[in-house]
Amino acid sequence: MARNTKGGMPSIVHASCDGSYTLGIQDSQCQGAFVVLTGTADAIPFPGNIAVNSAGVNAMTLNQPVAGPQPTGDDGKSIFVLAQNAAAHTITTATNGIIGSKHLATWTAAIGNCIELRAFNGVWVPVMSTGVAVT
Repeated sequence: MARNTKGGMPSIVHASCDGSYTLGIQDSQCQGAFVVLTGTADAIPFPGNIAVNSAGVNAMTLNQPVAGPQPTGDDGKSIFVLAQNAAAHTITTATNGIIGSKHLATWTAAIGNCIELRAFNGVWVPVMSTGVAVT
């Protein structure tokens, strides 16, 4: 349960981990099982948890989120991407697709390196990362 006091939004918003939402807000922390990517140029599905287990580098792509609140927009949705192998994976978005005029996330080659990106206003916002540089 979260409290919201700005912009005429409801004062209390309830979200569940089963993908349902109340008042148009999805819980971005409960994203279900991991999707395992094993290719060399996979498109990242979102929202969700992603485990990269390619034989080598996976040059992934990530579409831009739709600006605006849920359920019609993607604000608040997130992805978590975890490397299961030691490779210099990348995620490429559209130009300026990551907040701060950035568009590329690059892993150092180590198992367990990861990044979480959250959608807000049509761009991706890095929430946390370990061993991943955003440029």
